[in-house]
Amino acid sequence: MKFISIIFLLTILIIQTTFSQSLYSTDRDSVLLADTGYVPDQALVEEMNPRLPLWLPLLESVGLNLALGAFNAYVMDSEFAKISFKSVEHNFERGWSTDADELTTNMFAHPFHGSIYYNLARSNGYNYWTSLGVAAFGSWQWEFFMEIEPPALNDWVMTSYGGSMIGEMFYRFSNLIIDESATGGERVWREIGAGIFNPGRVFNRLITGRTGRVTNEKLYERQPFVGELALGVNNVAEGVDFENGDRNLMLTTEIFYGKLFRKSSFKPFDYFRWNAAFNFFGDQPLISQFRIVNIFAGKSSKMGSGRFLYGAFGHYDFLNNSVYE
Repeated sequence: MKFISIIFLLTILIIQTTFSQSLYSTDRDSVLLADTGYVPDQALVEEMNPRLPLWLPLLESVGLNLALGAFNAYVMDSEFAKISFKSVEHNFERGWSTDADELTTNMFAHPFHGSIYYNLARSNGYNYWTSLGVAAFGSWQWEFFMEIEPPALNDWVMTSYGGSMIGEMFYRFSNLIIDESATGGERVWREIGAGIFNPGRVFNRLITGRTGRVTNEKLYERQPFVGELALGVNNVAEGVDFENGDRNLMLTTEIFYGKLFRKSSFKPFDYFRWNAAFNFFGDQPLISQFRIVNIFAGKSSKMGSGRFLYGAFGHYDFLNNSVYE
């Protein structure tokens, strides 16, 4: 049953991504129309943050896989990580299959892993699509070389696609945190804050010396965002048996990023919406909701007193609680 549920969720996710969607705004939507944000001069970026050769993030992805594989095999003593030349040969003979690992592993842990591959390329100066390709390569190498289990196509899709979505969101969030004009304790905490959810980027910043560089030049794009943070009590029950439901503390957040109706054309993640829910002190999973809606490409045109946005949008939806299970 778990296997069927995972395939169903994966199929819905892929179908959703192919749909074109539209949004409409009037002049009253002042936040969405705000003409704020900053896009750095590309010539300055190329001078101070030159794009490194593509083989570097590809090699870093292989190195990450080798490090994680060694940890799983020799520290965690995980059976699936005890690879050999024979296991690699068998994986290529067998080819793609599917697995039925639990929901959090397949639909959240794998995409988070993919976000590291993605940002190894993104932070080296590559765009969304090239970075997605690096994530796909890193995941392919893991599936065929780093496990004794047959390579799982659903894992490859979620690590690559889900990883690119989480990775680009984290990349843009880290742009809001990094400030290379800061020094001392503030600078340390900013670098740590960006690195907590974007380890691939902070790794590259360390090896290129950017974590210690002090400059007043603005090198990273920043767009306006608005969001909310809420804390309350969650009660999950079967049917209408609310008195015997599972109660826990819940932290929720929702963020809208980008000048949604100010631009005339859109590139990947010029606009996105993220909302998440986290549970504490109860029997519900820690992460019960993690959802991203973004634009890949689109156009905005004037329509009467407002503007109409149409384009291709992406969806990443992770939902989990004891009732689903």
